Amino acid sequence: MWAELQVDVYDGPNCDQHRKYWNAYTDGDMQDDNFEGDLVLSLKNYPHGTKVTISIPECPKCYETTDTCNCGFDWKNWVEEQYS
Repeated sequence: MWAELQVDVYDGPNCDQHRKYWNAYTDGDMQDDNFEGDLVLSLKNYPHGTKVTISIPECPKCYETTDTCNCGFDWKNWVEEQYS
């Protein structure tokens, strides 16, 4: 199973707002699924030894995350290029 936090970069009445949503896929599914809200991993759905990995994008200039990047990298533009 995987999920990626994606962005609709054309949201809003003027198609200029960003709206976050999850895009998820599970092995065996016929297609992926988009949904808003919390991503919930219930203990009852997974066997012992299950591992969860979360990867956060890093700045290509300073290699910091969006929360700690202070180099002036244009994250809004990055999102729009990535998800348009």
